[in-house]
Amino acid sequence: MSKTALIFAGQGAQTVGMGKDLAEKYPAARAWFDRANQALGYDLAAICFMGPEAELTKTENAQPGIFLVSWVAFELLRERAPKLGFDATAGLSLASWLNRVIAGASWDTASSKSV
Repeated sequence: MSKTALIFAGQGAQTVGMGKDLAEKYPAARAWFDRANQALGYDLAAICFMGPEAELTKTENAQPGIFLVSWVAFELLRERAPKLGFDATAGLSLASWLNRVIAGASWDTASSKSV
């Protein structure tokens, strides 16, 4: 029997340009970036998409940026494959917070556990 796990990155995995391709290709992704910018009161998307690297690597930008890009990827997966189930989520450090959020997200066929 096969099992499916979703694995997410932690701080240190940030890279200038992360999430930009998703925002350019998928309107739903762009909407998530816009919502985050509005909630935060600054343009986190621009920092993720264009840097500079020195700004992106600051903890106050890297952590919400990685969380946001990971969340957007998760939401796009959920939108595009609504019947895809997963058995666990995993990740290092910061990803543990995302795992907790995802564990509480509704996904009809999924029974997720954060590890």
